[in-house]
Amino acid sequence: MSALSSFSWTDLAGADGGVAGTVRAGVDRVDLDEFRRTIETAGQAFVERVFTPREIAFCNGRVARLATRFAAKEAVAKVFGTGIRGFGWLDVEVVSSPAGEPDLRLHGRARDRARDLHISSLALSLSHTTTTAEAFVVALCATAPEELPG
Repeated sequence: MSALSSFSWTDLAGADGGVAGTVRAGVDRVDLDEFRRTIETAGQAFVERVFTPREIAFCNGRVARLATRFAAKEAVAKVFGTGIRGFGWLDVEVVSSPAGEPDLRLHGRARDRARDLHISSLALSLSHTTTTAEAFVVALCATAPEELPG
């Protein structure tokens, strides 16, 4: 059993039957009331420590939007298998297309970690209800798990 066997890697079969790459998924859910209390308690300093200026402007104080972006950052950390250790909150940014589709931009150490894991693409889905915010991230990696660095 490799060190990566505790992670949720799934092999992609190539046309020749060999492993063409791997898929990794991360999901996170945030309770909106709890997140709202965190913002009220920690204030703007918390918001600026966790969210980029572009994210703050896009969310415009809407807690559900901030919470989905927080969940996305946590889901990326799960995809990376590191938690937030090794990179900062601002290294993962959620942006939206003109049509509203969410996308991820990685900066600094998060971009480096994705490169180390041979991640060729990331997909993001965001959702929220009146009580929770959720994010689901899928990563496509160009190499098999046993070839990835630890």
